[in-house]
Amino acid sequence: MTVKEKIVKKSIAVIEKRLAAIKQIQDARPLSKIIELHQQAKAIVDEHDKDYQTIADLIKPLANEEKKQRLLMKKQQNMKLWDEQFKLESELQELKHELFTINMKKGIRK
Repeated sequence: MTVKEKIVKKSIAVIEKRLAAIKQIQDARPLSKIIELHQQAKAIVDEHDKDYQTIADLIKPLANEEKKQRLLMKKQQNMKLWDEQFKLESELQELKHELFTINMKKGIRK
């Protein structure tokens, strides 16, 4: 395997990993999770009625999770993410073409 081929394969792996991370962000359903968290919070309030300290202690992790989900929602709406995906997909196709070319040249030399 030539140095060029190694670099191309490594670049392909890096790009595919980043594309998978972008896809995971795009496929997430943060609004559904937020609704679920609100339902859990309501159940906690209903269960512990007037014990405000317990309610606050139990709801705090839910509030933190809701903040994370809202940040995820902002990421999904950011056009830079979509632009990055398009750019990476283009680069991936170029690298795959380059790898194909390298393999074809190797086949001709044999």
